[in-house]
Order: sequence, then structure tokens, then C-alpha cells
Amino acid sequence: MTEADGINVLSGVLNGIEPAAVFRFFEEVSAIPRGSGDEAAIAAYLEGFAWARGLWVYRDKHNNVLIRKPGSRGREGEPPVIIQGHSDMVCEKNADIRHDFLKDPIELYTDGDLIRARGTTLGADDGVALAFALALLDGGPACDPPFSHPPFSHPPIEALFTTDEETGMDGALNFDYGLLRAKRLINLDSEEEGRFMVSCSGGARVDLKIPVTRRMIPDGRAAFEISVKSLRGGHSGMDIHKERGNANRLMARVLNVVLFDTEKSVEGGVLCGVEGGSMDNAIPRECRALISIENETEIQRLLEIVKRYDAIFKNEYRVSDPLVEVSAKELPALPAGRAGISQETAASAVRALLTLPCGVLGMSLDIPGLVETSNNIGVVKLVKENLDKDSNEYIVITCAARSSVATRMEFVKSQIKAVAEAVGAAVSARGEYPGWEYSPVSPMREAALECYRELSGKAGETAAVHAGIECGIFAERIAGLDAVSFGPNIHGVHSPDECLEIASTQRAWKLLLRILARI
Repeated sequence: MTEADGINVLSGVLNGIEPAAVFRFFEEVSAIPRGSGDEAAIAAYLEGFAWARGLWVYRDKHNNVLIRKPGSRGREGEPPVIIQGHSDMVCEKNADIRHDFLKDPIELYTDGDLIRARGTTLGADDGVALAFALALLDGGPACDPPFSHPPFSHPPIEALFTTDEETGMDGALNFDYGLLRAKRLINLDSEEEGRFMVSCSGGARVDLKIPVTRRMIPDGRAAFEISVKSLRGGHSGMDIHKERGNANRLMARVLNVVLFDTEKSVEGGVLCGVEGGSMDNAIPRECRALISIENETEIQRLLEIVKRYDAIFKNEYRVSDPLVEVSAKELPALPAGRAGISQETAASAVRALLTLPCGVLGMSLDIPGLVETSNNIGVVKLVKENLDKDSNEYIVITCAARSSVATRMEFVKSQIKAVAEAVGAAVSARGEYPGWEYSPVSPMREAALECYRELSGKAGETAAVHAGIECGIFAERIAGLDAVSFGPNIHGVHSPDECLEIASTQRAWKLLLRILARI
């Protein structure tokens, strides 16, 4: 262990790898606990780094840190550029690993051309951004020895390190953008070399709350649990275009026939509970419903409906979800104290699940193959509120809506609101974040592509992501912002398999320096 700007760090694992400054700083930040919501130590490190070099620094109550560095000799008066990444990391580890993310450093090791961590996430997402930005701030004539390395050409730099990106981008959402002077942004939170991010979606979580009224059920009735399961699921942004089945929507199709089809429904069938999905930003893989049945004849009708829809879904989703299964399991009895849900409440829930927008709602006309707008019916569950008083019970349906065009995002929210009003549900949005709309004219994008082509001999790829990244927030808060996002190859992010390619990191660093010299 050694001291670096007042922080204990592991030393030497990456010694001898060039550029030395980049890998030294990567090693230093890897030694500092910085899980989402626990960024105080890394913020203190960044402050100490700036003070030691005589650089202007600002740290806010959210532990966002902004550091300014003058332009290199002869470029002091040029327009500045923002170099940005997030300081937090996802903290995951293998079950057999003893590691405390609140105090233990990430244990790095090299594996050929890869940097890995022993049994934990590596934190290259977004430790690479920290290492690159610190190497930029550390070098050149603005700093005195022993910190400087050979100078390079750059305009004035505003290095911004945001917090809580992995859990909702709260740092970027709460930063004071009046502190920034730049209208140009290089975001270093991309994970595929040669792929330049130029657009992302905005999003919101939208909740529908349907008030529940209950009805008593006579003793002795049969109880069945209907299940829709074994779907693939996936990320509600990155995988939404794959047309995978949504378990909550599929369950609504089954329940609509079981409870409300005048010719085929199960006579006397009563919905007693429903639960599907675990996260609003994941396509739900499973949904379960509890049904009370009146007699043996109706039990057979229920089983026939379930069997028929099992075959229907196996056919409809034979490519995207070949293992999908619809089944019904008889229970010994209803859970103690479980009364039925009124037909009016059940009808409201089923109609909402059937009519809410779901899946891909629009494709981009600017970027071929990019989903522009979507909605995911992520979670349906029964919720009781005010447990210390008279309980209010609701069926809550939570959607994750996304779009890279702000007006389309508002339209999706209005669609959801219209469905809510039609079924008597309250509706509210939360966790909203803006999108980053593709700009046909972007000098930053063109400079990045040109520099990449010069260095690699290959054409770079412009790409967009149907998920939220911090560039969307910057684009909303800074009028006329010109931005691009890139980075080296990082594999297995958010898992203990995460690894960083050394050679790709070296190339990304050279690209960053070439862009700064060019703009």
C-alpha cells in the first residue's frame, strides 16, 4: 500500500503499462470504494487531486466534482470542452468471494491483454473515464513536476465527475449547470471501441393505481394458480426490439377469456390476486394469477383455456420465446383471509393490461434500426398502503416509457394517462430523465470520426442506444450542446466477469488526445 493524494491505494499491478498516467490513475480510483450512493471518498480524492495541482475545483452536496484546467499554451482563450464520466460503479461479486464494497479496494490483476478484478465487478464502467480525465488534468504545462508528463494540445477543460449514474443518474440530474461554460461535451461512458454514441432515449416510470374492492368467496371452492413463465425477458430498452413476450400482457389475454369472455369464460371464476414482473425496466418473464373456481365443470373449462393459450403462445413466440409456458396448478385452498377481487376491479386491471401501449411504438428515421419510442408494462402487483390505519389496497401497474424525442415521450405518457382514466385508475410519473435527440449537424461527432479514421484506418460507427445515458441530461440543460460519447472495449459490465482491454484503452487514449488537438 502507498499514499496518493492522501488515499491508500494498491500499488504496482499495472506498472509498466503505457500510458503510465492513465493506468496509474485507474489503479488509484480502483482502490477507493465508490458504489452508487457511496461516492464521498472518491469525491474527496478528486478534490485533493485538484488542490495538489492548483486547479479550480467545486464539489456539491451530491458529491459531483467539477475541475477546471486552462488550455494548453496558445489555446487558453479557446472555447472550453467538458470531459465527463460518472464516479460510481456497480458493486457485484461472486458468492464465494469475501469482499466489502464499503471499504475494500478492487483487487486488480492482468490476464494477457485484459485487466480483471478477483471475483468482483472491475468498475471500468466508468473508472476509465476517471483515469482518462485525471491523466488530462495531471499533464502539461498547467501543472508543475512531479505531476506533469509530456504536454499535449487541448482547449480549456471542464472535467465533470457525476454520481449515482448507475441507480438513476441523480448526480447529473441535480448538478448546477450554470457552473459550466462549455458548449461541447466528450462523454467517456461507452464500452465498444470505434462505436460513437450520438443519441439516447429519455424515459419515465409511470404508475397506474387501480383501487381494489373485495368480495367474499364461499368456503369449499377450488383455487388455482395460473402461471405464464419461462419467457426470456431482457432489458426494456436494449432488448425491446426483439419482440419477446411480456408476461403481464400475456396473462391479461388469458384472464380476459377466463373471466370476461361471454361465451368461453369460466362461470363464477373470481380473481383473487395477480403478480408479474420484478423491475419496471426489465421485460417481465413471469406472471401469476390466483383464481377461485366454483365447480368441477368450470375447472375443466379453465384447464382447457390454459391448454389452448399455452399452444397459442408457443406458436406466436416460437422464435423469440420458444420455452414459454402457460400452466394451472390447483392449490389446497385459498390463502387464509384471501377474499376475491370484485369483477369491476378485475375488469379494470385486465383492460388496462390489454390496452396499454406495449413494446416498440416507433422506429427512428434518422438512425436505421434504432428504436425511437417504446413502453414496457414492467410490473403488476397488489399493494396495501397506510398499514397503520385503514388499509387502502390497489392493483399497481408500472410502466417504463422511453423515447429519444421529447414530444413522442409526452405522447406515450398521454396514452398511458388515457388508459388510466378509462379504467378509473390514478396515474403518476416519476424518475423522469431526458433523451438526447440525434443532431444532423455535429462538429464534435465529425471530429471524432475523422480522428478515429486517421488513427485506425477504419470508419467509425455512429450509434444510438434505446436507454438513458447522462448525455441526455446535459443536452437538455445546456442549450446548443454538441456532444459525442466513446470509450475502449469493456466486456461483462455490471458483473464479476467485467474486464477492460489494455490495447483498446491505449488506442482510446490516443484518440482522445487527437480529438482535443483537433477541435
